[in-house]
Amino acid sequence: MLAIKSVQQHYTPNPEILRMLEEFREMLNDCVRVGVADNVTSLKSLSTTTYGQLAAYDMMSASRTT
Repeated sequence: MLAIKSVQQHYTPNPEILRMLEEFREMLNDCVRVGVADNVTSLKSLSTTTYGQLAAYDMMSASRTT
């Protein structure tokens, strides 16, 4: 038998959070459009292809080195 437990939370995001989520949605949609149009098959290729285009958004980015 499978048991599922859930908890309801009441949360009303402030306008800044809503703006940030909307901008993230637009960025993601742009990435998907480019990926489909260019037949990109890997995350690395998609990242390389779209990085310059995403600079148009007012979002901070960071490079990570390991």
